[in-house]
Order: sequence, then structure tokens, then C-alpha cells
Amino acid sequence: MRKKKGIIICIICIFSCISYILLFKSFKECINDSFSRSMLDEKESKRVFLTKEQKLEDFEQFYNLICERTPFLEDSSEVYGIDFLARKEIYEDIISSSETDIDFYAAMMGIGREVCSFHTSILFPKYDYLSTIRCDNNEIIKKRSIKEKQDVLEEEIKKESQKYKASDFLLLREAEGHYYIGNEILSDSNGKYAGLELSEINGQDPAEFFMQGVFLVGIQYDPNAKRSYRSSVFINKAEGEPIEVVWKDAEGNTFSEQLYYSIKLELIANYGYMYNSELAYYPLEDPHDTIYYYSDKINELEYIRIRNFDENEKKLRSILADLRYDDVIIDLRNNKGGIFNYGVKNIYTYLYSEDDIFFENWKRTRDSIEKDYLTRKINRIKKVRSDDEFNYYSRTIKGTGCSSYNKNVVILTDNKTGSAADFFVGIIKEKKLGTIIGDVTGGEGKSGTMTCEVLNNSGILFTYYPSVPCDEIGNSLYYCGTEPDIYVSWNKEDYEGRAIFLKEGTAGDYSNMLTFDPVLNEAVSFLKK
Repeated sequence: MRKKKGIIICIICIFSCISYILLFKSFKECINDSFSRSMLDEKESKRVFLTKEQKLEDFEQFYNLICERTPFLEDSSEVYGIDFLARKEIYEDIISSSETDIDFYAAMMGIGREVCSFHTSILFPKYDYLSTIRCDNNEIIKKRSIKEKQDVLEEEIKKESQKYKASDFLLLREAEGHYYIGNEILSDSNGKYAGLELSEINGQDPAEFFMQGVFLVGIQYDPNAKRSYRSSVFINKAEGEPIEVVWKDAEGNTFSEQLYYSIKLELIANYGYMYNSELAYYPLEDPHDTIYYYSDKINELEYIRIRNFDENEKKLRSILADLRYDDVIIDLRNNKGGIFNYGVKNIYTYLYSEDDIFFENWKRTRDSIEKDYLTRKINRIKKVRSDDEFNYYSRTIKGTGCSSYNKNVVILTDNKTGSAADFFVGIIKEKKLGTIIGDVTGGEGKSGTMTCEVLNNSGILFTYYPSVPCDEIGNSLYYCGTEPDIYVSWNKEDYEGRAIFLKEGTAGDYSNMLTFDPVLNEAVSFLKK
């Protein structure tokens, strides 16, 4: 009897334990679900959901500010062939037709590119990147509310990108006035496009078509050929405005098909490649460090690639202080700048034997922000005078030569060499201290820095350039970039050669670059002569 009673008690205890466990699990799930819902609600509450009126208000804010505070706008329009002032109605139509906040953001990014300014850009909402930007009013970027809005917008873009696959996109690269399929995006599912040239879009020449519309990639100017062009464009096989395209192969055979263009999907595609999401077949970014060095024993020269003017100063000085050969190639392609005196301080010092003085003068619209960068003594900026429209500034930078004698210097440039990197290229050319090989730079290295603003309704951040270089009297000296001494452009075969090594992650290795890079090969040949 006692044994039977003990068994019953034991069964009751086990049942009670199971009940408590199930109850606790149910309670925990309820709490977790409630917490998750609250987190989602919090995230939802930070989303914007802009109305058409709010989008147009934000566009108007951006448009008016650019018109009022960009002193080179008319000169820029004349050079690049895009009249930003006259295209306002086109921009308003694009904004009005944007359905979602992402559509609006993509449209604004494309409109920002039409200013044709290296420093004018609707910024991608990746806060880690935004926090590194050097503006004269960085405190705007540091606000918590700004970070929250950028995080939410980036999350929305990530979510939207999951609807598409890499094979939905076709990258077109410009080479010598023609557009070809970029081989780096080819896979089994779209391998039929390998080697094709885009012959027509909607019955038009592709170069004309891409200059008429608003696209995510900015416009470049080639002073050598006296033409403006977009260096690359994404079209797609998924959705957007239908376009009738005609492809041509190497034998001249053609075929046509309907594809699509969408500025939103161009944003999605660029997002994939910029941040190596599932949309990218492999990373397009150079896997090497910011500073890459190779000593070419065969050609007896030194090759140094510098990706920005912000980092690794000690490493760069260590390399330059111990060079074996007198012929030196400094590769500043894709260097978007950074610290204004980085090049003079870290490169000039070790390549040249004599001291020198470098000047820059610029004028800046009076109603633009004047603090932080402009007032810090470390930046050595002197305010010269003011008039009704502009404040005038100057800066003197001393270069200290520590080399036993001047090296034979070649600098490689492209349209992404800008800001502080362009300043360094400019003084090397102006003082005849080396030979510039490649493409015209992105410019804007001779006149101070950029300013950051936030759109009132959407919280989107953008930068603009309220300055223009001028002479000592104050006359504008607008330029679209520093022209190279020797122009070298890439062709279709060069891009195809690079694509092979991109897939392997070794396109940045010096020995591999010699097999496809026409700019590097020209530099090597030039030094050997």
C-alpha cells in the first residue's frame, strides 16, 4: 500500500514538474514575443513613410541649397553638358513618381550626381562610413537621431535587396565611347552576355541615352576627347521602365530583347557590390591593405598604391624611407582624399630633396557654414577678406624635402582621384615634379572642404561643395579635375583581363596588374625609356 502511494506521489511530482516547465516555456515565449513586437514597433516608429508632399519639400530644400551655395554650378553645367538649373521639372517628376522611401532615396541620389561635383553626394546610409567623413560641420553626423534614421534606411535597403538575385543585373562599362557587359558580373545564368557590346537602347546610341536620363553613377568629363559620359550603368532583367536593347557580338551579329531600367534597382545593385552582399558574385574591392607596396626587381622600380589619405602614415613613411630604386610609381587611382596635407607630409618629404611652398586660394559662399574645419588652426586656413557674396581664403603648405636627390616619379590617376589626393596631384603637375599618367582626376582638391546637411523630412544626409578655387584677385578658376600628362584609357579587353583576377581576389597584385592594366604598363614603359 505504501509502495503504491509512493508511486502515485512520484507521478504527481513528475506531472507537476512537467506542468511548471511547460508553463514557464509558454511564459518565456510570450515575453520574447512581446519583446520582439516592441522592438519591431520601435523600429517601425523610426521609419519615415514620406508623403509625396514631404518628398517634394526635401527635394526643394536640396535643389535650392545647391543653387544658392554652389558657386561653380554654371561652369560645371557648361563643361559636363548637364544643366542642373534647367532640369528642375524633370527632377520633380521623378520625385513625384517615387512610390516608396527607397525609390525616393535612389532618385535623390541620382539627382545629386547631376551636380557633377566630386564632393556633392546623397550619402549612402551606412553609419560606420558616414562617421569617417571630413566636413566643416561634422557635429551634424554625430547626432543620435541622424544615426537612427540612417540605420533604419539601410535596413530597408537590405530587406529590399533580398527580393533579387545577382543574375537579375547587368553591369555596363564604358570603354572608348562604347558600352560593354562587365564580365565581373557574369555567371552561368547570364553567361550569354559575355563579350557583348550594347549597340542601341530604344533606338538611340547608348551614350546619348545615358546622358539624357538620371542615373546613379555620376558624369565624367574627358578633356582629351572633349566629351562627357557615364563610366558605368546597371540595367536589369526584373522590373522598371521597359527598354528595348540591341546587343552586338565581336563578329557584328546582333540580337534584341526587352530589359528594364530602374534607379531603385541600380541602387540595390550598387549596394550589393559596395558591401559584398549576396547580390555580388565576389568582392570588387581590392583585398589589399590601404597601402600596397611592390619592389619590381626586373624593371628596377618601386610601386606604391595608396587608397586614401587618412590612414597608415607610419607604414607609408617606412616604405618610402627605404626605397631601393630611383624610379617610383605612386598609384592614387580610386583615392578619394582625406587629410589635406597627407601627400605633402608623407610622400613629398621622401621623394624630393628640396623644400618648397605650395599655395591654394578659394572663395566660399558667405551663407555656408563656417566652423570646425575652417576655424581650426591646425588646418592653416587664413581668411583673407569678404565681399557681399563670398569669403576669401588662402592656405600655404610647406614641403620639406628629405631625400638625398629627387626621384623619378610617376603618379597614376583616374576619375576617382579627388579632394586631398587631387590637391597633391595638382602640385606635382604644377611644379613639374613628376609625370601624371591615366585619366583626368575627380578634382576639387584646391579649395577647402565640403559641408554636410540633412533633409528635414527624410533625414537623408548629403554633402556639397560651397567653394571654388580662385586667383589672388578673386577670379574663379573652375576646373573639372587635373589633366594627366599622358592619357591612357581602358578598353574592353583590359576589363575582361581584370575580371579573371577579380574572381580570384588577386586583381590588386602588381604582377597580375601588368597583364591587363594599361595605365600601369604605360608608366613602366615610360620609366624604362
